[in-house]
Amino acid sequence: MLHLSLALDALHEPLAFWVHYNDPQAKRELLERYEALPTRQRAALEQAVERSFQGPTLTAYRRTKPGDRPQEKGGMSVSTDRPGYMTAFETFELRPEDVLIHWAVTYPNGDSTALGSKGFGHEHEVILRPDARPRRVGSGRTELHEQSDEIVEITGYHFSHTLFDHFDLAYSSPTAVWGPGVYLSARKSKLSGWSKHPGSPGYLYEVLITTAPDRVAEISKPTTNEVYARIERGLGRELPASTKESGAFPFIALEKRYGTVADALRAFGFDVLIHQLNDAHGKHYLVLRPEVLRIVSVQSNGTELRETAAEFFHVTDSTNRELIRRHGLRPSRGWISGPGVFVTTNPYGWLFMFEGDGVYSDAPAVDIWAVDVSGLELVPDDNETADPDQDFRVVEAIPASRVRLVETIE
Repeated sequence: MLHLSLALDALHEPLAFWVHYNDPQAKRELLERYEALPTRQRAALEQAVERSFQGPTLTAYRRTKPGDRPQEKGGMSVSTDRPGYMTAFETFELRPEDVLIHWAVTYPNGDSTALGSKGFGHEHEVILRPDARPRRVGSGRTELHEQSDEIVEITGYHFSHTLFDHFDLAYSSPTAVWGPGVYLSARKSKLSGWSKHPGSPGYLYEVLITTAPDRVAEISKPTTNEVYARIERGLGRELPASTKESGAFPFIALEKRYGTVADALRAFGFDVLIHQLNDAHGKHYLVLRPEVLRIVSVQSNGTELRETAAEFFHVTDSTNRELIRRHGLRPSRGWISGPGVFVTTNPYGWLFMFEGDGVYSDAPAVDIWAVDVSGLELVPDDNETADPDQDFRVVEAIPASRVRLVETIE
């Protein structure tokens, strides 16, 4: 595990920069760092990639882009998610030896791989090796629901101890019953955190799902022929006749191929899975793509809802200025108390790190940035030199639109 951890640490920074900002320089740096990995680290990474495959190959997709050269696929990124509406794409069959690194998956025994999970965030990308030779198995174009305006709108409820302004699959649990996704209930009284612990801090989210009818699968009813056909196209084979005659949902086939039902349905282009244990529990929804969700309202459970009133700042070397202006603040894996973006209400209390024998004493100047943290999760910094009442980590990237340079100290 040590060699794998070292390899992931070496690749993390350019990987996150490429995936989230599509920076060509970051792509070149990622491939260069991969080529420079020591033998044992590269072997550990390759073994982890091979272990994560659920079969001999993996199906992946790439949107057709202007200037694409079909014969040059090494070093590109593909996705295990089938592209959304109105998109031309190519379908590839990948072998383990084609893959440099990919988003986190769950193994058949329930263990989870750490491959690139923090770098990818909620992106389901697969980065190919420079010498990859994936087999192209087809192409297509996803269309809006039969070119009509027909949509489905569903209201659901979600309980969380965290206040946020959007859903992000990066924070979903890979060990959830159907796999990673946003789990909602049709009845707020059936949400355990809301109904059983009325005095504990937490928030009830009323959410509206908007999607097309053919992107919804329901397992509390006999499976329709349309859903079977879509699953068969995704699997590349027909389901047993006995399965289709009974109307049973093919859980085992999906889990065997993709690891979880959620990952399989997401790859096949579904947005929502509806399931219902019985009439008493009502319907529950697994939302596979947060893009179809809109938060309608948020209620407090034992706490007052409020916007973050305090002003937060980030202190850094002035040589990072242009990078921050272009791309915002990205989580650092090198911070003492753990990965994240360090923010504080007392920026001047950290100037000692840039003075005398401080860690960053060679910085030509110090920049203080005001940071808008509204809706972001703040983790108190437990570093011994920090004050947990004023120093925090934000565990996700902060876009440039949320930061503003307020002072430079020479």
